Amino acid sequence: MQLLSASRPSKWSQLAIFLLLTILRPGIPPDIFANAQEQQEQEQDVQFTPTATLLTNGKPIPLLGLGLGNLEHQMIPLALMSTFTQNNMGYELLDTGRQSNNEKFIASQFSTIDPEQFESEVFVTTKVWYTYLGYERTKISVRESLKDLEPNTRVNILINWPRCDESVAWMDCQGEEDALPQYVKDAGPNPLFSRNAFLESWRALEDIYMENERVGAIGVSNFSRQDWDLLIRSCRIIPHIHQGNVWSAFFDGELMRVLNEYSVLFQAYDVMNGIVKKVEQLPNLKRYFVQISSELGVENYSTLIIAWFLQHRIGVVVRSSDEKHLEMNSPVVVHRVQALKELAKNVADLIHHAIQNEDVIGHDDGVVATFINQMSKPVQVFWKGDDGNRQLVAELRQVGEESELRTHPGHNFVAVSEGKEVKLFKVQANYGEKEYFRIEL
Repeated sequence: MQLLSASRPSKWSQLAIFLLLTILRPGIPPDIFANAQEQQEQEQDVQFTPTATLLTNGKPIPLLGLGLGNLEHQMIPLALMSTFTQNNMGYELLDTGRQSNNEKFIASQFSTIDPEQFESEVFVTTKVWYTYLGYERTKISVRESLKDLEPNTRVNILINWPRCDESVAWMDCQGEEDALPQYVKDAGPNPLFSRNAFLESWRALEDIYMENERVGAIGVSNFSRQDWDLLIRSCRIIPHIHQGNVWSAFFDGELMRVLNEYSVLFQAYDVMNGIVKKVEQLPNLKRYFVQISSELGVENYSTLIIAWFLQHRIGVVVRSSDEKHLEMNSPVVVHRVQALKELAKNVADLIHHAIQNEDVIGHDDGVVATFINQMSKPVQVFWKGDDGNRQLVAELRQVGEESELRTHPGHNFVAVSEGKEVKLFKVQANYGEKEYFRIEL
């Protein structure tokens, strides 16, 4: 967007106005992210991107993890070796799940790495699959995970899903239940018969956490606000971690309010697929990400996106076997991204677009709206949302002064002088056209 006036705002002010005019953001209230950012700034050096935080139990946890759950077995050695032995990229958190059937393989590969390669403790997050919901079944799952994983690692354990759901295409609820070993079936009732079997699983995790010092934290994944409400009413320990998708972080305000209230660490597991890969297909959005990244001296905008999440105390799990991608999104590289501060809102709006797979209007698109002050008094021009909220987009201090900006058909603006609304305007032109608005009594 270009905004032409006698007092031309900075490039980033223009971008902020452009984004405002591009979308009426229905996502979560800004205070949810703001509170998380304030807490993170109190914990870490605010000049750069933090790569670790404290959980509510007072224990540290890396904010950026390496996802191994969906990697093919033959790719895991490459990921581990390139991460820990060749470039020392700073990953200290590995993420997998019991259902991935690779915990023992990860441990075997991990044991071949020289311990001197690690600057600090390595954490492993694993998960209990929905076929193991229920008290005794969950204890079996955790016991087997702890046996298979590297004994010198700190283990976090999450409930992967609150239940199996037949409406989800890839979930084969009865088929997976039938395929279980007999000793698991005998240990506890079929969780398909109880929608809230996860409550007994959580009771099991609480007992394990209190009894086993190797378990550093417990949490949940893919839980809804309703599931959280049930859990909070009966639990002894509030989950330390919640894993979810980026859509939840931006659009599920009720869920995020609960997590914020209890200072639960949100870990996003689909930043690459849910945001970065979508940006590649959205040329205008990509250009703005590249522009901000370049201004900050960040080589790749995926690094910038991850930095935004970490600076708002949202953990990220990246999944890749490509050494170049692992390095550009590694804790060592992401940590170098300076605190975004006033740019944080702009980056958030760009991410908001990407999640919805929605491009922004480009520099040469939209309606070119020109406002002309024909009054003898200074005039302010505000964009006016459907909810009545207003945002200043131009100040015209002198008679004949003009301001040009790009907007959308149907957008509303109001001219204000000396605190009083002078005139309302509605954009009638179509995309690619121009429209002039003269401000006069």
